[in-house]
Parts: sequence; structure tokens; C-alpha cells
Amino acid sequence: YTLDILQMDVTDRQSILDARDRVVEKRVDILVCNAGVGLMGPLELQSLDSMRQILEVNLLGTIQTIQAFLPGMKAQGHGRILVTGSTGGLHGLPFNEVYCASKFAIEGACESLAVLLLHFNIHVSLIECGPVNTDF
Repeated sequence: YTLDILQMDVTDRQSILDARDRVVEKRVDILVCNAGVGLMGPLELQSLDSMRQILEVNLLGTIQTIQAFLPGMKAQGHGRILVTGSTGGLHGLPFNEVYCASKFAIEGACESLAVLLLHFNIHVSLIECGPVNTDF
């Protein structure tokens, strides 16, 4: 067994496809979607650009990463997708409205995919972490 750790920018579709193409000759048994950013403060003070970045990284970045690697997992007939969520996807947190919205959306996407992908022997696990010591 080997472990390849690939760095990519989840907001850049080409970066995701390049990472996928680097392992195309190998199989991907486990895909870990761990990118995430936060935004804290009163909603009325948040810029539209900062809110877009949260959704771009936390929601669309995760979804387009799964989307890129899913055909290979389906073709090989198995796989596991691990997604880092947050307890902010289960309960709203004051001053974290946009962050929580992105994590609630990930919760829904993972629940939907988990049921569908079982038919392909692909298991989806959402890891909902509590408070983490971070810079945001």
C-alpha cells in the first residue's frame, strides 16, 4: 500500500483535475476532503466577496473534488470518501451564519451521496468536528 498526499486548490477546477490526473494510473481508495475556511462576525459587516469565498471553499470545493474523483471510484467498484464537516453543520452558531450555511449544505450533500453511492460500494463519511484551535 502507498499513501499519496496531493496538494491542490479546491477553488481551481484545473488544480483538482491535475491532482486527479497525477494518480490516474493508480487507484484512489480513499479521498479526503479537508479544505475549509471560516468567517466570523456580524452578518451585516461581512462582504459579499468574503461570503462567496466561504461557499466556494467549503461547499463547492468539496463537491467539485468529489465530482472529479468519483468516476474512477465507480469504475474500480469501491472507495471511501471522507469529508471534514463541523458541528456548525448541525447547529447554528452566532456570528458564524455563512460558515454554518456552508457546513449545513455539506451535511445534506454527504447524506444524499452516501445513500446513492452505496450501490457502487463507495462509502461516504462525514466527520463533524467540534471547536478547533484555528486562526479564524
